[in-house]
Amino acid sequence: MKQFGICRTTLMSLLIALYAVSARAAQKSIADTITVQELEKLISKDTIVDLGLSVNWSNINIGAKDICDNGDYFAWGETEPKTFFAKENSKTYLRNTYELKQDGIINENGELMPGYDAATVQWGTKYRMPNLEEVNELFSSCEIKGYIVKTEGKELVYGVMFESPKTKARIFFPFPGVYKANDIAKYDPDNDSHPNAGACWASSIYSQGAADLASNIIFTTGWYFYRYVGLPIRPVMDKPIDVNADIWESAIVTSEMLQKQLGKDKIVDMGNGVKWTNCNLGAKYVYENGDYFAWGETSTKEQYTWSNSVVVAKDTADLANSGFVIRAKSIDDYGVERTVYHLSPTNDAATQRLGENYKTPNVDELESLLYTCTFKRLRVKTPEGLIIKGYLLKSRKNGNMLFFPMAGNVVETPNFKGIRALYWSSTMINNKSFYLDFSDEMSLTNPYVGLPIRAIVK
Repeated sequence: MKQFGICRTTLMSLLIALYAVSARAAQKSIADTITVQELEKLISKDTIVDLGLSVNWSNINIGAKDICDNGDYFAWGETEPKTFFAKENSKTYLRNTYELKQDGIINENGELMPGYDAATVQWGTKYRMPNLEEVNELFSSCEIKGYIVKTEGKELVYGVMFESPKTKARIFFPFPGVYKANDIAKYDPDNDSHPNAGACWASSIYSQGAADLASNIIFTTGWYFYRYVGLPIRPVMDKPIDVNADIWESAIVTSEMLQKQLGKDKIVDMGNGVKWTNCNLGAKYVYENGDYFAWGETSTKEQYTWSNSVVVAKDTADLANSGFVIRAKSIDDYGVERTVYHLSPTNDAATQRLGENYKTPNVDELESLLYTCTFKRLRVKTPEGLIIKGYLLKSRKNGNMLFFPMAGNVVETPNFKGIRALYWSSTMINNKSFYLDFSDEMSLTNPYVGLPIRAIVK
């Protein structure tokens, strides 16, 4: 079982590892030396290329003259290229997520707004920078091969090609290096420990909400980049959403599609012996985050801290003796019976909000949902144009579906919105409360944290 602090570190490692593994695979596969004319025959000639992914990718960087040209370099969140990159002249360096949202630089998903997106400003409203999820999709869905390209000037250009197994289309990324101060640290194939292959910017703020980092399409091992450095940008274009498509087969759907295909039933049988409500507690629509609750509290609040929790620092046995929680038995991950504590109806937000026939699911009921369903990441476009990220669950037993938004959590400020789907259970053990993390199954954390709740029928 992992607590929030460990989970954040784990997530950071996984994101870095994803790019590092992809980059190492690409660099090790560099075996073919070809001419630029031969490369041009392999690459799709269209400016916008359909790789069979959720968005179409451009085949060239902003400001590039050809497919082997790095193009212009930008600091993250800036829309004009420059030739000197330092902390002092960056517009976003050392500004935290809250400040960037307040100033309209990023949206609720932590992605650059159009006025701060260089692809939109430079190429027009049909184009934008890719977000972190679209970068992940590019790496995970395409075949990656490295090339050494001989240009007409006899300079060698190193880079990687992405080929779609679906459409067979291809795009090429030259290794651009990194622009710091007034100098580009170029890719050095003879320096294994510090090759400087570089990256292209993504529109997403770094997932941990740090005030100095942003996400990238990264081509080197174990690197992430400070927002003040200069990197190129590879634009993407949104695909039209097929309103008649099966939401289970789609990467992005409209909120109307989601609502229609999930149906109007407020209660959904997922075949695991439990009937689930179709949206989060406090939400009007299935894609809304709803309200956030500290564990064992039935009202929302502005901040969720150690000092204003009703159960933090209270012994579990004392909570049981007072009737706040009820002793029960559960089976742990090793099949061993253990004593746990479930919220009493009086202190269960689902019961108090929806009535005596509803409750917050316990740890076993949440785990059974995972065991009996398959799930996938889904993006939902609202009528206001906001993209809501979440997990679509489909029962292996009866095919029914539920959507769980990535609502994140709230402590002193909201965290991980659009990044993690975290939901309270009613279960406590050893003064820690169980929650469902779709990226890490059941974990434990301090009960003062604000999380959403998905109620079930008793």
